[in-house]
Amino acid sequence: MTYTELRAAIQDYCENFEATFAERIDTFIRQAESRIAHIVRLPPFRKWKSGPLTAGEPLVVPPTDYLSPDMFVVIDPAGESYDLQNKEPEFIYACYPVLSSRGRPRYYAKLDDKTLLVGPTPDLAYDSLLHYFAYAESICDSPTGRSYLGDRCESLLLYAGLVEAYTFMKGEMDLLVFYDKKFQEAVGLFKQLGDGRARKDSHEEPDRRVPV
Repeated sequence: MTYTELRAAIQDYCENFEATFAERIDTFIRQAESRIAHIVRLPPFRKWKSGPLTAGEPLVVPPTDYLSPDMFVVIDPAGESYDLQNKEPEFIYACYPVLSSRGRPRYYAKLDDKTLLVGPTPDLAYDSLLHYFAYAESICDSPTGRSYLGDRCESLLLYAGLVEAYTFMKGEMDLLVFYDKKFQEAVGLFKQLGDGRARKDSHEEPDRRVPV
């Protein structure tokens, strides 16, 4: 389902072709995409970024689209990789009250929306690999008018958009409940993909793999 087809489907299902409604359709779609991202962990919401850690610098700037971490790995000069444990900043400050104390980082924390803190402060220049959660490009912004959700999760995106659109219209509750039920059914199906078939291992999270 392309962007143009999605817009047309929302108007057809809602039987609403008013200008005010049409102007809000992109908002409905973006709200739907955001809702999906927080419910179903599909491949486009998983990203990674490699980069160096600077010796003597405990602060790390994550990618601009970073929302939350999945895994943070440091790689020493010998090529050995180490998983960092995700902690609160207070924990790191308590363990390493003197930031000049250096060593191979063992922990990391989200200091604010634009900064990560590692502890202890790196004693060497380490390579790093950050796996993280981020929003995928909206189908509204795609230069091709296509997206992962539109191509592979058509029902999920459509019914999420209809819930947002019908809520805006303050339509009949019975129909809103129906659209939400269809959305929840689609969520159940695609959770099997996002949390099962598309993931073949688990580390700290419970294993939700689907046998194939």
